[in-house]
Amino acid sequence: MCPDAGEWAGTPLAFIREDFEFFDEQRHSLLRSDLPRLQRYAAEVHIRFRYDKSTTNFAIRKFRRLRSTFICPISSCVSILERAAHLRIPDGFPIGAYRSSTAGDFKFIRGDDVCRVMRYACTIAYPDIRHYMRQNVDRLVAHSNRVTACLALHQAGVNEEEIAHRLRWQTPSVRFYIRESYSKLGDLTQRAVAGAALTT
Repeated sequence: MCPDAGEWAGTPLAFIREDFEFFDEQRHSLLRSDLPRLQRYAAEVHIRFRYDKSTTNFAIRKFRRLRSTFICPISSCVSILERAAHLRIPDGFPIGAYRSSTAGDFKFIRGDDVCRVMRYACTIAYPDIRHYMRQNVDRLVAHSNRVTACLALHQAGVNEEEIAHRLRWQTPSVRFYIRESYSKLGDLTQRAVAGAALTT
């Protein structure tokens, strides 16, 4: 919860369980708590995006099951809910959390947690300290994920309007990051995202 979120202050700003609604092929609503049934029968999920620092707060996006790709919205959502169940996260609490002790206590994932993991991954991926990425590792921040996604989708041939829709940005923001980025993504990243983009 964020105290300086204007009219949304004091409310959960990250995803909670109630933000996920599942349906089968006949568009019948499925119980969110029946995780095995969701994994097997859910064909569509409606996700409510909460605080987005824009006029699109609480917008609902709809996703269909994708059986031919490892990036399946249904499987991902069910996995997130299963994790929250194992951690015993109470209803109404953000579900982006991790276990912080053997007793099962949990802490919420924050931007600095994401940043720390990304920088650690960078040092493993680029062991040579002379590499450009290692020399600029401190510039990796949580927002870098969205910028990378923007550039990867652009290089995969996805148009600016579609990128803006997927990342919940405005089109001018997409153009800004494409224009200001002077370094190319790695070939493996580009091909992976291109393949995922063509199946979603």
